Amino acid sequence: MILAESRPSRVFAKLFLEGTPDEVKRQVRKLREGQSIMNTVQDEARSFTRRVGVADRDKLDEYFTAVRELEERLVKSEAWIQKPKPKVDAPPPRDNTNGSDLIGRMKLLFDLVSLALQTDSSGPRGKGNR
Repeated sequence: MILAESRPSRVFAKLFLEGTPDEVKRQVRKLREGQSIMNTVQDEARSFTRRVGVADRDKLDEYFTAVRELEERLVKSEAWIQKPKPKVDAPPPRDNTNGSDLIGRMKLLFDLVSLALQTDSSGPRGKGNR
């Protein structure tokens, strides 16, 4: 499952730092494993569809739509991992360790949004990957 990242240092690394060849291979392998699992789940669910009623088929259709959307996100994520990252002059942010400082954390994240927009590199679903 792909989860949102809230640590500014990790967001910065994903957007602007090149991984080593081994790191990139490892990330691609994990994403492909996720795609393989999604294919298996979808195949099994399709065979199950033939044995259920109309209301359950509607629910399964919603499930299939969610699976397809997740598969698309995995494909985009793989393309993003292999894409050269833009170079920025900004230093990587330091994560705010004070859990109650929401304003400080949001400022760091908004600074990253600004950098991403300036470099047209807003990640797997952004314009920079089309």
